[in-house]
Amino acid sequence: MRENAYNAKQKVALAFAAIALVLSASLLMPVQQAEAAKPTHSDIQTVLNLANGYINALYKDASPDEVGSSTHAVLAEYPSIPIRVVQSDGRVIRAGEDVDIKVGWKTNYISDLTEVSSDTIKYRLRFRALDIGGAAVDKAPMLEITVDYVYGANNNVKVDIKNYLWETTANISWADIYLGSTYIGRATPSNVGTTWTYTSSVNHGNDSFFRSFRYIERHGTHLGREYFNAIGDLSKGTELANRLTAEGYTLGKDIYSPMFGSGTSQANNFVYESGSSGVYRDCYTEPAMRNRSYQYHSKVCNGVDAYIIYSRSSDWLVPTLWAIHLLNKGVGADVPVYDGYNTWSPRQVARFVESKWIADIGVKSPASSTHASAVRTAAFLVLETKLGYGSVNDATSRTYADKAASALLNPQVKANGNVIRENENGSQTTLIRPVHEGGFYTAWNGFNYVAKKSVLQNIADAFNQPEETIDIKPSNAESTITIAQALRVFDCYNYGYNCTNVP
Repeated sequence: MRENAYNAKQKVALAFAAIALVLSASLLMPVQQAEAAKPTHSDIQTVLNLANGYINALYKDASPDEVGSSTHAVLAEYPSIPIRVVQSDGRVIRAGEDVDIKVGWKTNYISDLTEVSSDTIKYRLRFRALDIGGAAVDKAPMLEITVDYVYGANNNVKVDIKNYLWETTANISWADIYLGSTYIGRATPSNVGTTWTYTSSVNHGNDSFFRSFRYIERHGTHLGREYFNAIGDLSKGTELANRLTAEGYTLGKDIYSPMFGSGTSQANNFVYESGSSGVYRDCYTEPAMRNRSYQYHSKVCNGVDAYIIYSRSSDWLVPTLWAIHLLNKGVGADVPVYDGYNTWSPRQVARFVESKWIADIGVKSPASSTHASAVRTAAFLVLETKLGYGSVNDATSRTYADKAASALLNPQVKANGNVIRENENGSQTTLIRPVHEGGFYTAWNGFNYVAKKSVLQNIADAFNQPEETIDIKPSNAESTITIAQALRVFDCYNYGYNCTNVP
């Protein structure tokens, strides 16, 4: 169990932990727009079709390399460059895995990112581990990775992996290199400088080969199970459910479950429940690593109780989901309920979150007054749709539901794969990342993905585990599924489509 391993981390000072933890969904991506007309069913279905391709590409069910049973599955965090090595002494080291090998030392680190062009990056990845007996630290090999996301006439992904450096003190004789499921080559002290190349077979777009090693049961596997059931892919939903129940999770017990109309048997305040049976169970468990999978522990896990206090008192994401949950349970829109901090009604929550609306781009992130948050805008759209287009018939909520639905059509990597980034100096750079096609951005500021980091984000970075790859991560499973589901809810209430598993 993870519980003992995290006891020390749970004692992190409440304020410091809470500030850092609230940023679990804040990479920053485009889109600004003038107030738009209410979206049509066709508008919504177009972006949902793109999102489905992205979500399907993150589905991981290869046994035994990704999951421990042929009837189980998990959902990767995002597209990535999943590199691992198998060293001559049998050690397997996966890029970015959440393992401390020594105080202040992780299994690998990534450095020296170069954006060679709009579609090509280069960086270095050093694998390291304690020597047998713990006497020394191996640092072999260092690999130099070059990724061309739009290569050749068919716009494939090409990855060059170079044996860049071999430490003379390393007590291993070779390291076999794998990219995803593919064996690349053997690095040795005698072939430093050798480069191996992998070229994908999928033309420009989603490619399940590049799904991350990383997954989270909470907000990943759990969200995937809800979403695949909602769109009628019950076989995938069942495999994800099998994994969750095998790991001790209660189906429908996730903070996002109210967006799917599930979890109604749970208590009013279940979205604030801590402990190993609560909504952050992943922080108390440690599933076995597989060759091509490991559970990612988010910043929340550095202080679950502190995060819950913050999420109830100082953020608006979980209160929005709490209000949806009350409505799903039949609580009246104007019935005040005590959530452990405030006594308020679902409609009062809606009025409060409306004060966090930024122009016409979405609901802001607590980290910044100018950044719109994917998950917060998605939850807001569901609440306002239920209040505005349901039996309550709230005119203000209808107005905000229309605004939110219009805003959420655009913060998505479209079929061209383009991402426009605002740099630290205010200039703009266009990056091309077709593997993210269909993914909804985690957050956005005006038209652009933002490279700038706030003080809060820099604090939060101190809690992060190492990167799996150093490239931009404009979207992920959590942001994509929550926005897709919110648009499904709006589509159902307005046009009668996409009504399966809608609250």
